[in-house]
Amino acid sequence: MRSFLSLFIVAPLVCVAVAGCQSVAGLDSAQPLESSAADGAAYRLGPGDHLALIVFGAPELSATDINVAADGTIALSLAGTLKATGLTLNELTDAVRDRLKEGFVHDPRVSMQILSYRPFYVLGEVKTPGEYPYIPGMTVTTAVARAGGFTFRAYEDEFGVTRNGVKYRATETSKLQPDDVVVVPARIF
Repeated sequence: MRSFLSLFIVAPLVCVAVAGCQSVAGLDSAQPLESSAADGAAYRLGPGDHLALIVFGAPELSATDINVAADGTIALSLAGTLKATGLTLNELTDAVRDRLKEGFVHDPRVSMQILSYRPFYVLGEVKTPGEYPYIPGMTVTTAVARAGGFTFRAYEDEFGVTRNGVKYRATETSKLQPDDVVVVPARIF
């Protein structure tokens, strides 16, 4: 009688624990994360990115450290502020060139580059969760390594990544972008 009852008590608990492992990760309904590198032409600028501007022939207009402000703009000497959030580096370069044509420089030759990207975040079952500087080409594995590695409770087979408010299912080799939030879920058992 004891073993018969234990089937009804223990078996459902094991099922809950196994099913719970999937639901704790919260990844059942999340779509897979598409691989895309932040250093490609499609990267969109956002608050926290640091840029450099070179205006050839007009060093007074050049700047070695331009921050994309919290409101998504950049401030340029003499040329004022420009919206940067959501633009690619090439689109922003064109916008700066157009602004400088409006009475500052006759045929401006402009070059811009990203000095540093906005940070990414690692949460959950890692030894030191928090904010970390982004490096182009990062994967979930390198992000976890930057956060000190897994804790003993970490579920290491699948990860959650939130990008632009959308939750994705990721693997160890999934490429990250600046401002991504990586979540390492806990195992139930």
